Amino acid sequence: MTSSLSGKRKPNPPAPKSSGLAHKFNPAYLDLDQRCFLSPRTGQPVSVEEASDEEFDEFIRRYVEIGWTLEERVNALIDALEGGQKIEFSSPEKLG
Repeated sequence: MTSSLSGKRKPNPPAPKSSGLAHKFNPAYLDLDQRCFLSPRTGQPVSVEEASDEEFDEFIRRYVEIGWTLEERVNALIDALEGGQKIEFSSPEKLG
């Protein structure tokens, strides 16, 4: 557990769980010893360290389902901001 700005303890992000999507996660898609995953686009191994954000995001979205509560989402944003990440927010009018 980590602490928030209010000093309260907050839970760690939830552990990944297998997806209910059409492409269920198969451990063969991930090689922890070689630190690579199979690209959903090409089926070729991609180094986790050298993968683009888009490649890794596509892998996660396709094979891993992660559930987040509202509090966990807010805490993740706070942690990112405290870590120096720039997060751009948009108004609902711009989204719709």
